[in-house]
Amino acid sequence: MKILSVELENLNSLVGKTKIDFTNPMFTSSGIFAIVGPTGSGKTTILDAICLALFGRTPRLKSISQTENEIMSRGTGFCSAEVVFETNQNGTFLCSWYQQRANKKSDGNFQKPKHEIAEPVDDGTAWRPLETKLSKVPQIVEEKTGMNFDRFTRSMLLAQGDFDKFLQSDAKDRSEILEQITGTEIYGDISRKVHERNREEQNKLQLIETELRGIAVYDVEKIEEKRVIRNQLKQTIEAGEKRLRELTKIRQRFERIAQLENDARKLEDARNIFNETQKAFQPKAKQLELAMQALELEPAFNILETHRKNLETEKTALDGIVQALPLANETLTQLREAERVASDELSVAQQKRETGAETIRRVREFDTKINGFDETLKTAKQQIDQLETDRKTHRKNVTTFEKQLAVLLQDKTLESLTRTLEEQENNAEKLLTGNKLSDLARKQTEILQQIQNRQHLQTCGIRLEKIETEKSELLARIQTAETIIQDAESKRLDFVQKIELAKRCVTEIDAEQIALNRIAALEEHRKFLHDGQPCPLCGALEHSFAYGNIPVSDEISSKLDEAKHALDELTQNWNKIEIEQKTSSRELSQLQLQIGENAKKSKQEQFQVDELLKHLGLDRLPQPETMDEEIKNSEQKVKEISNTISEAEKCRSETESLRQLFREGMNLQNKLNSEKEILRLLDTQYQQRTEEFETRLKQRQEQAEQRTILFGNKNPDEA
Repeated sequence: MKILSVELENLNSLVGKTKIDFTNPMFTSSGIFAIVGPTGSGKTTILDAICLALFGRTPRLKSISQTENEIMSRGTGFCSAEVVFETNQNGTFLCSWYQQRANKKSDGNFQKPKHEIAEPVDDGTAWRPLETKLSKVPQIVEEKTGMNFDRFTRSMLLAQGDFDKFLQSDAKDRSEILEQITGTEIYGDISRKVHERNREEQNKLQLIETELRGIAVYDVEKIEEKRVIRNQLKQTIEAGEKRLRELTKIRQRFERIAQLENDARKLEDARNIFNETQKAFQPKAKQLELAMQALELEPAFNILETHRKNLETEKTALDGIVQALPLANETLTQLREAERVASDELSVAQQKRETGAETIRRVREFDTKINGFDETLKTAKQQIDQLETDRKTHRKNVTTFEKQLAVLLQDKTLESLTRTLEEQENNAEKLLTGNKLSDLARKQTEILQQIQNRQHLQTCGIRLEKIETEKSELLARIQTAETIIQDAESKRLDFVQKIELAKRCVTEIDAEQIALNRIAALEEHRKFLHDGQPCPLCGALEHSFAYGNIPVSDEISSKLDEAKHALDELTQNWNKIEIEQKTSSRELSQLQLQIGENAKKSKQEQFQVDELLKHLGLDRLPQPETMDEEIKNSEQKVKEISNTISEAEKCRSETESLRQLFREGMNLQNKLNSEKEILRLLDTQYQQRTEEFETRLKQRQEQAEQRTILFGNKNPDEA
């Protein structure tokens, strides 16, 4: 499993949208990277967003539902996490999770979270959801990645806090934590199983060794005797095996013979069954042969049947005569009496009867032939009618296909369509100028990538210039802060000296006031002091504080108040300078941190610029005007390629439409030709059958005319 990108919004301290594209050359070129930053900057939130998008929960928050959500940034009404990942077996997928408050207001109630997983469609330009149910999305993720939440957080993402516990634990606890994190509890179970198996095998080994110790050991002579016996037995076994192989071959030979005899018996039984079947089929075979012969003689058989029917009719008439014979015998005497009278008449009548019988026989032959012609003509008429029906059907099909072909081609022909198709293919070749659409699309993609890289380079250049400007401003501010700090330090030292001097002044005035107070307390003694006379206390001849020379106490107090006021003002000014110096020092520290961040940003931007220059094959950052001109030219090339691709695809689409039209036209034309050929054959058969019908009809008419001439329209059975 490989994470391709992470996008999150309003999660913990990361307010707003944040996206990290791990396919960016900045990440892929180095092979390894780290997420660093001060505490609370959102490092762990990125990892939480990955877990949230995949499994709907994080290692720190076991439950995020409609009633509680501690990961949404304060003062926001919506949060989301989205991860694009790929696997070696199943491809690329998009997992997204989001939750919002009512109407996306920061004080609204939490709504039900949404969680879904999708797969790419339309060459990765769109996503099709695979599952959108909160409870089933983690199952699909586990199915696609092979990892559930626990395995994922143990193998790919070590949760914050687990590593601290690991470092601060003893050896036993570290082992348990490692097993919990890496899922290696199974190896502990394997170790225990190995230990138990080893103990069992050791017990078996000890048992075998005990049994071996109970086995007697032979001396050399006994061993040699046993070896001779073993060789003899070996020879006996080899001879027995040889004999067994010979007997096996003999048995196999006998089994083969038995099998052959069994096969022979089966063949004999099959031959007998065949002979019996053939004998049983002999009558049917004769019937079949007769039926085949009868099929050949069917026309003659029809005539024979007609003769048989006539014979039956004559037989019936003969039976009637036989039945009337007794009556004839009775009248025989009478007839004999009249015989002499009608003898001549009988002779004439007999002659006429013989002539009439021949005529009736010939009439019946004509009737038989006429009936045969009627049957043949009836069958021929049915065949002609069927041919006429088929001709109408196929003629209708021809008309239908011709109309469909006319509608399809729209006053065109297949030949003109072929020429148009060739022209379209030539136009497509001219548009592509020997290139393939895939090559143009790849070239377009490369130019678009170059445009994107140039725009990115331009943006990086602007950011780099902005960073340099910020650096200059920060350096100026640092210099100003350092100047302020130096000035404040000088002022502070000056005020320290002044404060020390003011403190000494206050101390001196205060001491003077104390001394005056003491002098005032010795007023009775000062009355006895006179200038030029020694002081009984100190022996001085001059007495500054003799009676009447004592300074006024109010003047000293006024001086003391002024000195203290000046000291307070100096102290306040010193405190202000101290605060100003500390403020400038803090500002200087912040500026130094900012200059460090500025240098880091500058390094990152410079790295991106170098990578982009490397991809673009440039050795330095071009001027903005040059960059804009190159981007404009590249966009123009992309536009031209897009137009070419559009025209080529349009031409290809039209060509494919023409090909489809040509295929449909050829299909209809083939069907039309097939129907025309069938219609031509039907016309030929219709003509032949019609001619045969007319010939047979003419023959029947000839037979009927001869019968009419011979016997008229009378029925021979009624004659």
